[in-house]
Amino acid sequence: MPWQCHHPTETPRAQWLGWLTEIAVPSPYLLPEWGLFWESVWPRSRAELWILADADGNMLAGIPLVRRRRIGWEMCYAQPMGTPCGPFRSRGRSSDDISVGDFMSAAIGPRTIEFAVHPDLLVGGNLDRWQRQDLRSEAWILRLDPAVNDNRRRYSESHRRNIDKGQRLNPRLAPLEREDDVSHFLTAWGGRSRPSRFVLNRTYAHALVRLFGPTGALRFHTAWMDLKPVAAVIFLVHGDVAVYVDGAFDRERASQGVGHFLFAETLNRLRAEGVRTVDLGGGPAGATAGGLAQFKRGWGAMSVERTTAVYRRPWYHTVRSLLRGGR
Repeated sequence: MPWQCHHPTETPRAQWLGWLTEIAVPSPYLLPEWGLFWESVWPRSRAELWILADADGNMLAGIPLVRRRRIGWEMCYAQPMGTPCGPFRSRGRSSDDISVGDFMSAAIGPRTIEFAVHPDLLVGGNLDRWQRQDLRSEAWILRLDPAVNDNRRRYSESHRRNIDKGQRLNPRLAPLEREDDVSHFLTAWGGRSRPSRFVLNRTYAHALVRLFGPTGALRFHTAWMDLKPVAAVIFLVHGDVAVYVDGAFDRERASQGVGHFLFAETLNRLRAEGVRTVDLGGGPAGATAGGLAQFKRGWGAMSVERTTAVYRRPWYHTVRSLLRGGR
């Protein structure tokens, strides 16, 4: 059977989750709401799930995508780069069963000019009309020990000191589960004198709660002092895997450890829920340096190298190279 395209709203969620039980890495980025999230915040974009099944209807492989139109061109992304969010294949299936060439020609279509995949999963096919570029990336992975109630023995000494400082201040910890709660938090957060920047803006935060809140996958935890928010962390959870989406802290309270205390308490809650692997995010290899790398390493996370392959139309690859000075 050929590759078939499904929109998340057209495919029963239970069936989608059933497909995910067949794969080796059940990342929260494979949940149907992740594509819908980007569809809601990116203008002129569409979430897609491509499925390759055998004659009996058993899934062989799948690729969640976001198709985006920019300046009249269509591009397809597997979001985010460097994480195991696509393509994926069923357990025990050989990569010889799957052809990236068939996918590129039949599923993507002639208008798409850029598409990122993990190169070790799809092979074969006619790629004469595409030029491939391999990009090295890294992710910081933290393993939670189910045998202990608190993983602090794996934290750095400075992290433990900050956690203790924050705990002594006794902040009020509160999860945000409704959009009204998020609106209140963001309004109060904007009133702080020196808050760190949230990567996710107001639209993004509301979309996360609206899409992931009802599914039980969202962990939006906050810390408050004197009725004012001083820290927040956002995780997504699927099975025993959690991914760190965003976080922020009040710089006035940063030296007092409230952000570290909130992060540690959230990790403890995730461990108690059965989470064993936490993806703290990453990016291009070598880009995570300085304080950010120290922060992630301080929780006991290890840097894991990954590779992303980008397939582009040759003419588009040439244009990009020229615009970037031949790189």
